Amino acid sequence: MMFLLTACPGGGGARPGQVTGLVTDGAGKPLAGAEISIYGDTLADGEEVSFFPKTGADGTYALAVPEGIYQVSATYDLTYEAKRYRFTLHPTDNVAGESYPSGEGIDRDFVLKVSGLRPGGERNPSAGFSYYGGEVELKISDVYDESFQTNHFATEFPQGFTAEVTFTPEGPLADGSTGAPVTSSYEVISKFRAAWTKIDLPIGKYRVTGRITRPDGTSRDLQVIAASHLLINHAPQASDTLLFEPSTGVTGGTREMEVRFIYGAPYPLPTIP
Repeated sequence: MMFLLTACPGGGGARPGQVTGLVTDGAGKPLAGAEISIYGDTLADGEEVSFFPKTGADGTYALAVPEGIYQVSATYDLTYEAKRYRFTLHPTDNVAGESYPSGEGIDRDFVLKVSGLRPGGERNPSAGFSYYGGEVELKISDVYDESFQTNHFATEFPQGFTAEVTFTPEGPLADGSTGAPVTSSYEVISKFRAAWTKIDLPIGKYRVTGRITRPDGTSRDLQVIAASHLLINHAPQASDTLLFEPSTGVTGGTREMEVRFIYGAPYPLPTIP
């Protein structure tokens, strides 16, 4: 195993021979029960070791370890809307994947984030995995694409109009904080459908609405036919609820979600099975 030796990041909080730190939520309150993962090699015999202490009621952790070189990360599990989520916690110094000698002590603090760049995410800012927030694919389909008769999307709203999707939080976000409405805009250049991705949407439950606007300022609301990871269409309606699904992987995170709109309202639309 190869390690990068650097100075201990913890400053005055470090204790010789120990791995210590503090875990908080986004408001600065301590998080009890966060799991700390400590991996490394001992200097005495090069043995690979791992430890998994948890934070106490005050959000702190402290563990004496054999002299060696270690990496430290943290996760936190919480239940939101009856779903269990595992969050990878953000190191407060924005450094991940580094290894440190334990002789002078290692002090690593973490914070729970439901959106924002992960460490190193600035190298690939267009990728959903670079963020703590969720990723949503947004699609607008013409009634023509849904096996109906008239292609209103291409004729009444030609290329160059703007599509907007608004996510309005329904209650607190997953970390208990109060969210604000988020709008994602897209300039439509296709005559038949539009598709784009909103990345880093704070993890939460949202009411989703959409509208399209012509260059002259006139607009029309869109109808939602799906808002989930299951891709099951329902009857067109003015809005729908989006609730992120926890990932089934051991690393946590959320599944990519999809919101589908259909262009055509207020034209009569039959129920979509």
